Amino acid sequence: MNHAITRIVSFLVLAMFLALGKPLIVIVCSVLTLLLYWTNPPEDFRKIARSLYQMKWFFLSIIAVFVLIDTSDISLGSKLSAGLKRILILALMLLLINWIMSKTPRDQMISAIIFLLRPLKYLGFSVESLAIRIELIFQNIETVKVYLLEKKATIKQGKIRISEIGYSVSGLYFDLIKKIDEKSLDGISVDLKSQASLGQWLFPVMLFIILYLIQTIL
Repeated sequence: MNHAITRIVSFLVLAMFLALGKPLIVIVCSVLTLLLYWTNPPEDFRKIARSLYQMKWFFLSIIAVFVLIDTSDISLGSKLSAGLKRILILALMLLLINWIMSKTPRDQMISAIIFLLRPLKYLGFSVESLAIRIELIFQNIETVKVYLLEKKATIKQGKIRISEIGYSVSGLYFDLIKKIDEKSLDGISVDLKSQASLGQWLFPVMLFIILYLIQTIL
């Protein structure tokens, strides 16, 4: 799975079967995710672990939905189990996305997105325009990160209120959207020749077959 296209397709296959929520598939995907991170530096896993921890309130809200809002006549333990399973599935998807992003150069990612979305051309969509806008978003991510870090430091010093940051962030967001819309498409080129070989497609195909057999037979 050493090509951007097959990585994205493999993720889509995993996400599709994970969404079905069969316990055995969740276990298989969990093991596969751990194997993918096994060769990564420990710092990579610590970074995504911190990101998942920052989502703790969102995860708790999922459990609250299953426990407090779900009106079905199942036991509290079953509701908790269902909520925890959904949290695990979401965490696995985030881990897989993070792994793909860390292993795939940005230009290869854009080329892969264009290749996979090329059928939309027949519906009148401009795939190149979409990819270039994605590229511009990636370019501005670092700008947003630096801005938020500066504001966070200012908060700690007690020099700014959180409400003021909310207005500033919304203004920054609209400025970025305006910049993306006004950007000329002529100055950016994206390589459309990057395609996976037949051998590289073997992994996502085999992954689909294995997960399908687990879903339908086991």
